[in-house]
Amino acid sequence: MTFLGQTFFSLSQVSTALKLDLCTLSLTHANICMRAAALGQPMPWESLLASICFALAFFLGYTAALRR
Repeated sequence: MTFLGQTFFSLSQVSTALKLDLCTLSLTHANICMRAAALGQPMPWESLLASICFALAFFLGYTAALRR
């Protein structure tokens, strides 16, 4: 996930089909937010919302697994 999640290259350099697959990774959205913050760019609200949704889904899965 680290190599494909926009850590080392921009998603603008990959094909459209691969870009859609990479947008399903949680690290991709976290990297987009961190890159924008580091470069002083406006916050990408879609990626921030996706990161929050991933965190909520993982938390709910974690708590469901603990209850078993």
